[in-house]
Amino acid sequence: MLQSLLACSAAAPVIIFSFLLIKLNLHSDFQIASDYYSNKKTDVDIERLFESHFEKLISVELNSNREMLSAYVDAKANGTYSLLTMEGEKILSVKKNSVGWSVVQIGSTLEDPLQFVTPLILMLEQKFYN
Repeated sequence: MLQSLLACSAAAPVIIFSFLLIKLNLHSDFQIASDYYSNKKTDVDIERLFESHFEKLISVELNSNREMLSAYVDAKANGTYSLLTMEGEKILSVKKNSVGWSVVQIGSTLEDPLQFVTPLILMLEQKFYN
């Protein structure tokens, strides 16, 4: 009986330590998983906040050498800016990336929409990137 009591008392710290170690590992695994999902949710919230910042269309007047254009600029979170007529038809879209600006899409609403690319880019640089 004394030997079994000594064996139990010797094994008790090992059993308790193993139990606590398993509990700690499970807790840290659940903590990592919950941190992952909370960070993912934060990224989505930040993106939604950025997109809602640009919900409204920005009214602009662009002058080229030949004519003046009153239009709206629709800014997207991915760096794409669309120039829209007062009726909402797309004139052209430009995008800013790490290299510079590029024309993504040209609409057919105007005869020569490319004449407004430079004034649009200058206006966007002044308004958003300075």
